[in-house]
Amino acid sequence: MGLSYQSPYLGYALPVTGVDFSIEQDTKNVAKNLLQRIYNKLIEQKSEDTKWSTPETKAAYETKLTEIKNLLSSEISTTSNYKESAKSLIEKYNSLNNRDTIVAAAKAALAQAVEAEKNEINADNSLTSAEKADKVKAVEAKKTEEEAKIAAAENADKVAEAKTAGEEAVKAVHNNGDLEAVKTAAKAALAQAVEAEKNEINADNSLTSAEKADKVKAVEAKKTEEEAKIAAAENADKVAEAKTAGEEAVKAVHNNGDLEAVKTAAKAALAQAVEAEKNEINADNSLTSAEKADKVKAVEAKKTEEEAKIAAAENADKVAEAKKQQVKKQSKQFITMVT
Repeated sequence: MGLSYQSPYLGYALPVTGVDFSIEQDTKNVAKNLLQRIYNKLIEQKSEDTKWSTPETKAAYETKLTEIKNLLSSEISTTSNYKESAKSLIEKYNSLNNRDTIVAAAKAALAQAVEAEKNEINADNSLTSAEKADKVKAVEAKKTEEEAKIAAAENADKVAEAKTAGEEAVKAVHNNGDLEAVKTAAKAALAQAVEAEKNEINADNSLTSAEKADKVKAVEAKKTEEEAKIAAAENADKVAEAKTAGEEAVKAVHNNGDLEAVKTAAKAALAQAVEAEKNEINADNSLTSAEKADKVKAVEAKKTEEEAKIAAAENADKVAEAKKQQVKKQSKQFITMVT
């Protein structure tokens, strides 16, 4: 064995071979202790470690921790079991950070809500095409805003909160409208145009009372016609088109006239009557030349008098009255009415 009996140190010689001889190092306690330390550390930091875990990975991790706890409480395990358990626990730990997956899933859910809202907007027949386009833009802007909040969330719970809030914010951009309410508003606008047109007609002093009444009736008839078109419109665009066309149709019933033109026409009619009267006077062989001349002068004087009345008339009714004044024939036989 190479030992010296004169050595001051104690020496032992152990056989390394022989029948029924074996030596085995027991490392079970060391392995268990290591696993315990790993377990304790992970329990201590579990809240921080699982803040970016999905419900599935977190549940799997919780299950593994419980499994390890039970294993550490048992005295019947082996070194190998402790080692394998430590390895599987670390694997579960390494799978906890799911930030990218969580954020991507939240944004995908938000995107679905956005598409649903846009579809709802485009299907809303109470909106015009321009209004739909504006609302879709608002939804897209809201999506961008809410995506930023999701990306800035500090943990999975905050991501979930941001996702839910984002979906609600997107849905709040638009509430379906009522096409019948749009039609009612369009009819009200048409009614305003009708009233304005009737007021304009009644204020037009180039029209007689009878002409005004006829035009007001025409406006009311046009109103009924255009209201029917509004009622038949299948969407807000068609309602807007019918309203605009209706307003234009109502306005086209009447254009303000010119009282001076009415007076000019009345004077022309009077002049024709005067000429006819003078011709009749001159053809009357019961009159002397001197009498004829006197009567023609009288007709000219009457013409001047009646023209003055026409010129002074304040509206078409007064013009019509003045035009109908008698132009007395200066013969002794009859009176001609100027019409």
